[in-house]
Amino acid sequence: MGRNKTVRQDYTKLIEEHWPTIMRAWEEHAEKHPIIECDVVYKKVAAMPAKEYIDGLTERTREPTHRHFNEITVPCVPWDAGKKIS
Repeated sequence: MGRNKTVRQDYTKLIEEHWPTIMRAWEEHAEKHPIIECDVVYKKVAAMPAKEYIDGLTERTREPTHRHFNEITVPCVPWDAGKKIS
């Protein structure tokens, strides 16, 4: 499929099946600002500290991802309201 075509599928039902595990992973690792990966094909949920995940990205995507992560999470994390990952 080319770049001009977008596949849109609603994964809500599949994610709902894993929601208790996703929430447990978040709660167990919240202080590390986790990235939660839900693999619906292999039925796995994994949590990784955001900084570790982002630092493992390619040089091309690392900095934009850090900026985006900080933009979307800082207002949502009241206990670290002024703290950004870098």
